[in-house]
Amino acid sequence: MKRMKRVNYAASQAIGHAASLYSACLGGRSRWIDGIRVCTGVPTWAYPRGGVCWGDTVVTGSDPRLLTHERLRHEKVHRDQWRRYGLAFPIRYFAAGNNPLTNKYEREAGLGDGGYTP
Repeated sequence: MKRMKRVNYAASQAIGHAASLYSACLGGRSRWIDGIRVCTGVPTWAYPRGGVCWGDTVVTGSDPRLLTHERLRHEKVHRDQWRRYGLAFPIRYFAAGNNPLTNKYEREAGLGDGGYTP
């Protein structure tokens, strides 16, 4: 079990690093904010909704409303989900459904913090 935990954590870091490189290729800027790597300035076509968490990295645009303490808290939960499930996380996430109000991973991350509810 411990080995799988280490593998999932390493996968989360590798995916996050790849997301950071992808963002840089699109003109994004990577920096650490409140304990999580955030890539901003990426074109809106490159991420769904207000942003996306890939492994240990959040990819988003330049809108400061997407970088609130609440939103980053939401994204940190997704980071921890990546660390828990590794490469199985995107499969589990999409299997949970596209509606964030019923997706258990969005609910776990906090719908209000993610901007899905008032």
